[in-house]
Amino acid sequence: MLGGIRRVSIVISGEFIKRMCLGYTCREGDVVKLNEPGTVVLPGVIDMHVHLRGLELSYKEDEKSGTMAAAAGGVTLVLDMPNTKPRINTTEALERKLEALRTKSYVEFGVYVGLNPRKEELEKMLANKHVAGLKLYPEDLPLIDEGIMELVAKNNKLLIVHCEHPDLIEEGCHEGERSLCRPVAAELGCLESYSQLFRRARTHITHVTSPQLLLKARAEGFTTDTCPHYLLLTSDYERKLGCIAKVNPPLRPRDVQEKLFNLFVAGLVDAWVTDHAPHSHNEKLKSFVECPSGFPGLEISLKILLTLVNKGFISMKTVTRLTNSAPRKILKIDNYGCTEPGCVASLTIVNLKKRGRIDPTKFISKAKYTPFEGFEYEGDVIATIVRGSFVYVEGDFYNRPMVGNVEFR
Repeated sequence: MLGGIRRVSIVISGEFIKRMCLGYTCREGDVVKLNEPGTVVLPGVIDMHVHLRGLELSYKEDEKSGTMAAAAGGVTLVLDMPNTKPRINTTEALERKLEALRTKSYVEFGVYVGLNPRKEELEKMLANKHVAGLKLYPEDLPLIDEGIMELVAKNNKLLIVHCEHPDLIEEGCHEGERSLCRPVAAELGCLESYSQLFRRARTHITHVTSPQLLLKARAEGFTTDTCPHYLLLTSDYERKLGCIAKVNPPLRPRDVQEKLFNLFVAGLVDAWVTDHAPHSHNEKLKSFVECPSGFPGLEISLKILLTLVNKGFISMKTVTRLTNSAPRKILKIDNYGCTEPGCVASLTIVNLKKRGRIDPTKFISKAKYTPFEGFEYEGDVIATIVRGSFVYVEGDFYNRPMVGNVEFR
């Protein structure tokens, strides 16, 4: 036993879990036995916030490289953001993106669409079964109205919000100072100005960077997520690493980071996401003001989370909640990746004893850099199972599974 978790065997029938049994009591069917000390089976990890790029931005990342990176990181389902080129805010662009995912993805997927003020076009996109919701960026906020919120609610989709008030953010700050250009006040101003509209839909506030926003969003009844970098890194990393640590919203000063981390440990954050946002190496070599914001995270996110378990900050039960049960509830996909009989057999197998240092040169992602370079981790992914098929096992990839089966209705 390890932390109260016994060794188990899993009987998988096709794409679904038939049964799970303790020890070695399974004797039939396709049995996956996990006997190495430290090995734990988790419900399939869901990442609610990734940027796979693709289409005309495939030089940064594409649907194949991005989802292979996801599988290597133990992620079985990704939710892709719409700020691609072309932007996913028309039915034509949506179909292009979905076709790319159907033909290239190594894991299950869903997409968010971007705002289109033409309500007929927006409604067509929201009716698509592969669309999980509508993503709002700061520049979208002045364009929303009750009618748009009603369309989101009518189609039972998620409203996922990058919550910074557009009038309270600017660019031009130097390394280590972007928290002044995009202050916590901008996050709070977003909720103060738009929460009445947000309440008309099922609203989720993504990549929370501050304790103030977290507590205010919870008070409004909204669900939340945050990222490894907002919990463990500070604006000092931005000052030291420059473009490698540049991200939107920005990294915060240590006092803000520490308070958010304490609330996270106390269980007040609903979900753990990467905001995987790759750019080319050349783009990150530009001046700090000019270089794009974002960095990859799919391959290291679970390593970091498991390290927090081993250091005693959180439990494995918390890991399961942050990466599966809460995202499933938020997205309304009840039987995806859970471990009870009848659940879709998408599983993440980890070893809590496996140690190493984060080395971005070994990333599957096209973006081979991270502000977490050199971070010592304890706990890693052994294998990733998607709909009953092994996709990734200790550095090797297997046949791409049948994907495109997750529906958001």
